[in-house]
Amino acid sequence: MKMDPVSLTINMRSLSHGINKDRFELSLREIDWNLDNIEPGDGQAFIDLEVDLEDRGIICRGILDAVFATPCARCLEKVNFPITEEIYRVYSWEGNISDDLDSEPVILGGGFSILNAVREAIILSIPGKALCTPDCRGISYI
Repeated sequence: MKMDPVSLTINMRSLSHGINKDRFELSLREIDWNLDNIEPGDGQAFIDLEVDLEDRGIICRGILDAVFATPCARCLEKVNFPITEEIYRVYSWEGNISDDLDSEPVILGGGFSILNAVREAIILSIPGKALCTPDCRGISYI
């Protein structure tokens, strides 16, 4: 399985019918995340990905392991937060694969991007109130 490390697009031609598994290392700073007040942290990031190519579509499952940063809710200093979050997305060229699942369209022969699914995993992992330290006293004490 081949994936573009910047657009997070899986090459359809690199998939075989059935389950395809691979681990990808990401350069987080090269990807356009388009997330407000969230930026990639330092260090390595990985996606363990399982792509099931079926006759009617593609089921993509994986785990994202990364570090991102957001401002402290009190003093606005950068706070790193680790992410280990599940990724799940269904892609189809026939509409929905089942009545229970929403699916994204995919064009046969080209590729499909998992960027939106990964972005959602990041958003779901953001701490509700990120603090640089538990006893942060806020902006007036910097």
